[in-house]
Order: sequence, then C-alpha cells, then structure tokens
Amino acid sequence: PGRAAGGGRRLVYTNSAIMQASLLLNANREFTSDGAETNNLELVLDTSLLAFRYDSPKLDASLTVDLFMNLTTWGRYRVNVDGRLSIELIEDLSGDISQVYYRFDTDPSTTATSGTDWGVISGIRYTFD
Repeated sequence: PGRAAGGGRRLVYTNSAIMQASLLLNANREFTSDGAETNNLELVLDTSLLAFRYDSPKLDASLTVDLFMNLTTWGRYRVNVDGRLSIELIEDLSGDISQVYYRFDTDPSTTATSGTDWGVISGIRYTFD
C-alpha cells in the first residue's frame, strides 16, 4: 500500500496518440518474504504513450515508463516499463502482445533472487461482432 500526490501534463493529444508525463511524491511500505518492512519516500516520474487507429488495420498500443527515485535510501532507484500492442491482421483477427514488462531495482530485498524481471505475454484474438 502506498500514497502518492503530484501533477502531470498532457504533452500530445491527437486523434491517434496521447502522451503524458507526471511527477509525483510517493510514500509506500515494502514487505519482503522474510517479514521485513521498509518505509520509502520516492520521487516518481511517470510517462505514458498511447497510440490507436480505428480504421483497418486497427491498432492499439501503449507504453508506460515509470522511474522511482528513492529519497529514503539514497542512490536506490527502480524502473518499471510496461507495453501492449494489438494489430488487426485481417478483419476481426488480431495479433496481440498483451503485456511486455520490465522491472529493475538497484537495491532489491535480500530475499529477491535478482534486481531484474521481465516477461512477454502474446496471443491471437478473434472478435465476434
């Protein structure tokens, strides 16, 4: 659980794309598998890009990059990257990368096996109208 406050701005807002950025102050508490608790205060830079097309071939894509700079543990930062892509191959049939994610932490907990994690989930989707 955490709490955040801040502000942001839309940098691009068109019929086919939206880009925005926010700067937040985030307070959170981390719980590790060995029972340890850590309170954190972080400065968060949050950016996102959405792209879409409703004409054929349809397109729906997003990319979010979050940078967490820890103000409690000086020198620690975390990065979260999330992406998604869906493109229409033929009418009502789409190829999807429903999630691509990357996580990085310069100072992971002692119970973590790595400071880096990533994954990809993909598939084919048919829509019945």
